[in-house]
Amino acid sequence: MSRLTATWRWPRNGLRAVRGSRAIRGRRAIAAQRRLQLHALVGLIALYLGVAGCLGEARAQRAPGDTPPAVTVQPRHQPQGQAEAASRLACERETGRVFIAHADGRECIAYHLTPEPAGQREAVFYFHGDLTAREVQAPEFTAGYLARMRRALAAIAARENVPIVFVSRPGVLGSSGNHGARWQPKEMLSMNAAVDAIKSRHAISTIVVAGQSGGSTIAAALLTLGRRDITCAVLGSGALLLAETVSHLRTSSGVSP
Repeated sequence: MSRLTATWRWPRNGLRAVRGSRAIRGRRAIAAQRRLQLHALVGLIALYLGVAGCLGEARAQRAPGDTPPAVTVQPRHQPQGQAEAASRLACERETGRVFIAHADGRECIAYHLTPEPAGQREAVFYFHGDLTAREVQAPEFTAGYLARMRRALAAIAARENVPIVFVSRPGVLGSSGNHGARWQPKEMLSMNAAVDAIKSRHAISTIVVAGQSGGSTIAAALLTLGRRDITCAVLGSGALLLAETVSHLRTSSGVSP
């Protein structure tokens, strides 16, 4: 006799058929929950075995008396364009660069502007994410990165009929400065001043700011610097609580913030 038939005949025990169907659904739900728990358990076991296997393989490759392999030292960012940062003439000798000065110093900031539609006085300012020293020191990295970004932004600008300004952050992609000192007030002030200089040069009135990762942090910082020309901001994967995070880490480490 099937389970359904047996359940259907439960009324002689005081249960109705509808209650029997509910009992079936309840048992199915319990069975489904058990299957999920089993799958989760299998997943955890697989994760454990995978980690254990990796550790075992690494240990097997090292004899008992061997010393651990040396840790590879990551390269550091170096200051770039110091001569251009010291002179407006040296900086702006090439097109696509603006010389800026503010309370924390001077920089020569590189940028790329897509073709401007006639009569368009609004532009999107895009700030790229962080780059590692290994990336920027690799041969042909800068040229290849800029070429890809310019093609992508040109396609978007043509489709949306709005110019896009790609701004190189200090220390990379043609701008002076040290990218190793990013996220600091000087970088934010430099980007703010660069926006003003580029706007003035190209007669741009209002702007949209967009950023990815570390560039998102810059776009967010521009919103706090008293600007009245930003009509929209698009922030992607940004570190937006840097001061709070640093303060928390210092406090938890026993260092006064």
